[in-house]
Amino acid sequence: MKSKKRTKKKSTGSQKNQELAGSRVRLKFKKHLLPPLAGLVVAILVFGFFNSQLLSGKIAYYLYDRNIDAGSLNSQLVASPVDKNAPPKIIINDINVKAPIVFDVQTVNEGLFQKALRSGVVHYPGTAQPGQAGNVVVFGHSSGQWWAPGDYKFIFTHLDKLQQEDKIFVEYQGVRYIYKVFGISVVKPTDLSVLNQGGSNILTLITCTPVGTATNRLIIKAQQIVPNVSNNRNFNQAAQKPAEAQGALPSNSAPFWRDFLNLF
Repeated sequence: MKSKKRTKKKSTGSQKNQELAGSRVRLKFKKHLLPPLAGLVVAILVFGFFNSQLLSGKIAYYLYDRNIDAGSLNSQLVASPVDKNAPPKIIINDINVKAPIVFDVQTVNEGLFQKALRSGVVHYPGTAQPGQAGNVVVFGHSSGQWWAPGDYKFIFTHLDKLQQEDKIFVEYQGVRYIYKVFGISVVKPTDLSVLNQGGSNILTLITCTPVGTATNRLIIKAQQIVPNVSNNRNFNQAAQKPAEAQGALPSNSAPFWRDFLNLF
């Protein structure tokens, strides 16, 4: 009888040990695995939130392919009439760009520029206008906060995919101007030489690069081929730098993390 009782006690003790072992496994997950896992998820979410401009820009960039129908679209565009009452716009079929051009920014002020960029791309004040013998300078965003106002935060995201001799169309005051790309370069934000005028009859497109940052500026230069440049009007600021240039070219909107730090 005694031996049976001892055996029963032993089995009961063994069962308790198994239960404790099982409970220790559950406690190990809750105490040692769940907290760092939750912390990692939170860290990823915080990183993504503060770097949304970089991440969204990169995603938009790598999901893109050059438009294989650009040549056909260009031919159709050339054959179509120009609406004289339509607002100014830029069309680059090779990279699926179509946007209004804002011409009413009169001073080089970063705040005014950023506000105007919500409505399209912006003509740089003090540079030539289409149809003038000079350098027509236009700036557009390559990235921005996805929640920020405006529909043109990524309008020039794929500008670096332009190639030599690609066509750029600008419709302005009832005339369609056609430019052919001849120069692609990257400069520092403080290189204002890209704004210089002269009687060169060119279009200069500027955006920030690499995509998602404001580190440098991508410069696309294109020569006017239609209409004939002999019809262009003189530009009275030829061979001058635009007035009021503030020491740096415009940029993408500031990343959220920088705005957050500015609060302190």
